[in-house]
Parts: sequence; C-alpha cells; structure tokens
Amino acid sequence: MDVRFRLFDNGLGFRYELPKQAAMSTMHIADETTEFQIAPKGTAWWITGGEWNRYEQLYQKSPIDAVATAHTPITMRLDDGTHLAIHEAALVDYAAMWLKRQDG
Repeated sequence: MDVRFRLFDNGLGFRYELPKQAAMSTMHIADETTEFQIAPKGTAWWITGGEWNRYEQLYQKSPIDAVATAHTPITMRLDDGTHLAIHEAALVDYAAMWLKRQDG
C-alpha cells in the first residue's frame, strides 16, 4: 500500500493507494482506522453519518464536541479562527467515510 500526500499553501490531502499486484486481484477492507485529533473548542457544520438519506439532510451547526457521527464533508471553525474541512474524493471502488467522535 502507498500513502500519497499532497501539500498546498493552505491545506493538505492524502489517500491510500493499493497498486495492482499479480498475487492479489481483490482486496477486502474490513476496517479503516484513520484518526484525526481535533481541538474540541469551536463550531462545526455537518450532517449525520449513517442515515439512509444523509445527502438530503440540512446541515447542522453545533459545537464541535456535540458532533457524534458525521458524514463528510464536515467543516469546522476553531475558536482561534482556524478553519478545517474534511472530505474525500476519488472513491473508486471504495466506501464513503464517516467521522465518529471518540472521547478520551
């Protein structure tokens, strides 16, 4: 597996790439545990993850620490004015992502 990073003046992107391999024609991913540690103080704009009609929902505005499970994109503004947006792209034969808050 390769992890490809792209760095920009105001952000970064990364993705996992599974190159074609002669001995592996199919890959089944049982779990993905990419983690982000976000400062909890700030505001989030988000939609609930896992709902059957998630793309038809109105975005909620709440404190970041009130977000339980969110679908992407999620946008956050930290109390210091920093803005964050987490989303995904190029989902070729790959499931969409949810973000789930874990305490501790």
